[in-house]
Amino acid sequence: MKISTKPDITRLSTYYFQSTAEVMITLQEESDLLEAFDYIQKEKLPYQILGKGSNVVLPPHYDGVILLDKISPLLATLKRTEWTGLPGTISGAVYGNAGIPGCEI
Repeated sequence: MKISTKPDITRLSTYYFQSTAEVMITLQEESDLLEAFDYIQKEKLPYQILGKGSNVVLPPHYDGVILLDKISPLLATLKRTEWTGLPGTISGAVYGNAGIPGCEI
């Protein structure tokens, strides 16, 4: 688990709007998730989980913890939805009911 304070998170979204966060925790292995939630509860901070950041508009500053998912089993297995021509992850595509003409999730 890697903890960064006041990181520039602009490049974590496909829109690249200038953005920072109070804290960013990069989850690198499954055990990091429990450790991250212990930190969040101890500090009493709000949190958001971020995957590939496609179609996500980040605020100028997020006063909480960004959990950057680098370990999701689905992400590790499937990586990206490149077969559809859309950037992102399978879980994000299913959640957002993504599709393009002739190809839908």
